[in-house]
Amino acid sequence: MTDAGFLSLTPQLAAAHWGWTIAFFLWFIGLSGMLMALFYFVRDKRIALVSFIASILGCVFVLSHLARLTNLPFAAFNALISGSLNFGSWMLIGICLLGVQAVLTLVATAVLYGKVKPDWAPIFTERKAVPVLLAVVGVAVTVYSGFLLTQASGVTFWHTALIPILWVLSGLGCALAVWEFLGFRDKKALPGTARTAGIVIEVSELLALFALLQVAASFSTPGAKAGAMSLISGDWAAMFWIGAVAAGILLPLAIRVFGEKARFAAPLCAVLALAGALCIRASVLFAGYFDPLV
Repeated sequence: MTDAGFLSLTPQLAAAHWGWTIAFFLWFIGLSGMLMALFYFVRDKRIALVSFIASILGCVFVLSHLARLTNLPFAAFNALISGSLNFGSWMLIGICLLGVQAVLTLVATAVLYGKVKPDWAPIFTERKAVPVLLAVVGVAVTVYSGFLLTQASGVTFWHTALIPILWVLSGLGCALAVWEFLGFRDKKALPGTARTAGIVIEVSELLALFALLQVAASFSTPGAKAGAMSLISGDWAAMFWIGAVAAGILLPLAIRVFGEKARFAAPLCAVLALAGALCIRASVLFAGYFDPLV
C-alpha cells in the first residue's frame, strides 16, 4: 500500500466525538457532587433535593450513552458471579461512586423532607459525621468525572491534572449559584460572604482555564495543541470565549464586584454561572483530538 493509501486509513487529528450527553453528564454530576460538599456548610433540605435530582439526571445521561443499556445488568451480574470484575477499572469505580452518590442524596432528601425516618434529621442538620461523608463522596465524584477524561487514550489535551481541578472549581461555582438562586444569603452559613466566595471561585476558574490552554498550546503534543487552538480560535472558540469565559466567569465576576447591590444580581450571577459551567465542560470535551498515528 502506498503512503497516500495508508494515510487515508489513519485520519489525522480526528475528534473524540463525545457528544452533549456526556457534557450534560459531567455538568450534572459536578453540580450534585459540589452541592453535597456545600451541604456541610448550608444544612438546608433544598440543597439535598437539588443534589439528588442532579445526581439522577447525570446517571440518566451517562447511561443513555451506552449502546446496549439492557445488557448492562446481565453483564454486571455475570462478571460478579464469575469473579471477573476489574476493580482497577475507572468505569467500575465510577459506577460505584455514582451509585453511592445517588443513594446518599436520596436518603438525605427523604429524611430531611420527613418521608423516611424523620427522627434521623438531626444526623444531617446538627452533627458532622454524615455531612462530612456527603462532602467527601461529592468531591470524589466530581474529581472522578475529571479523571475520567484524563484516562482517554490518545487524547492528550485531556491528559492533565488541571481538568479535575477545573471541574471542582466549576462545580463549586454551580453549587454557589444554586445557593444564591434559592435565596440562601445567610452570611454565617459559609466562611465569609457568598460574594467573596464567588469572586475567589471565578478568579480561580479563569486561572485554571488559561493554564490549561497555555500548557496544551505551548508544551504538549499535536493533538493537545489542536485542542487548545480549537478553543482559542477554532471550531469551539465561540462557545469557549462567549459561553464559558464571558458569560460564565467575567460577567458574574463583574456583577459581584460592581453590581452586587442590584436587585437581581444574585439570580443573574447564578444563571450565568450555571450556563458557563456547562459551556466549560462542553468546550473542553469537544476540543478532544486524537494524536496523529503517523
